[in-house]
Amino acid sequence: DVVKTRIQLEPQKYQAGLVGGFRTVIAEEGAMALTTGLGALGVGYFAQGCFKFGGVELLKIRAAAALGEQRAWDNRTAIYLGAAAGAEVVADVFLCPLEACRIRS
Repeated sequence: DVVKTRIQLEPQKYQAGLVGGFRTVIAEEGAMALTTGLGALGVGYFAQGCFKFGGVELLKIRAAAALGEQRAWDNRTAIYLGAAAGAEVVADVFLCPLEACRIRS
């Protein structure tokens, strides 16, 4: 992730591709530079996972309760897809600030 981000931010410096980018980062800053932003990345994906999986279950239950038992059964695929899409949007909103922290570090 570090090398990919640096290639995107400084393409003139990292022209040798991904492997060359690894070599450049390690040569200039040491191997520990490859762990830059790891904390924000871990916390961000943990938060995203919590909101995604918890959100899907919450939205499925709420949608099924709103539709009633028979209509929920008849429209279960739409409920699953809608719940997944809604939970993904919310989860990504919580991930974005932590991704920005990772990129800035």
